[in-house]
Amino acid sequence: MNKRQEQGEAKRGAYLDPRFRLPLISLMPGEFQAGRGETGFTTLLGSCVAACIWDQDTGIGGMNHFLLPDSGDIDPTHAGWAKAARYGDHAMELLINKLIALGARREHLCAKLFGGGAVLAGSTSLIGERNAEFARRYLEIEGIQVMAQDLGGPLARQAYFFPANGEAFVRRITGTNRDLVMREIAFAKQLQQEETQGSVFLF
Repeated sequence: MNKRQEQGEAKRGAYLDPRFRLPLISLMPGEFQAGRGETGFTTLLGSCVAACIWDQDTGIGGMNHFLLPDSGDIDPTHAGWAKAARYGDHAMELLINKLIALGARREHLCAKLFGGGAVLAGSTSLIGERNAEFARRYLEIEGIQVMAQDLGGPLARQAYFFPANGEAFVRRITGTNRDLVMREIAFAKQLQQEETQGSVFLF
């Protein structure tokens, strides 16, 4: 794995989405991507959170997708995640730094937040709630205004973000998406191993 892959920067090409008639880049857990407004970003979220951050003046913006909050906010029902739980902090820093490198100005940044659901029926996990709280607190500390959010609840979400105009759309997915849940669990285990070794809404 090279350095860029370790940092989680998505390098897959964009595909043309017929619904939006714009190119989109799809993000997996642990990835981030940014651009100058020439394309959009999408990701599927369960307990994960995606932060969409952009410069309102230039249209430079991007999205990240993180599974775990910072090391001070771990899920007490998942022992051993403490070290890997720093990932949210890492994902936010990487995205903001990338935006600034592309020409965004920190004082013009704003954000929209999505995800943090409790998607597995009967689950007592607090990880989605912790992710959402982490994202809100991080942006508040950084002085980045949250313009809209769709966080928590029992449903998975497909989020779409277009930095050129700051528009974001969410499709809420009814029912338990077990493939999504298993993907998030697998990613959490990967992080731990590496550390130790529906409807559409406009926001």
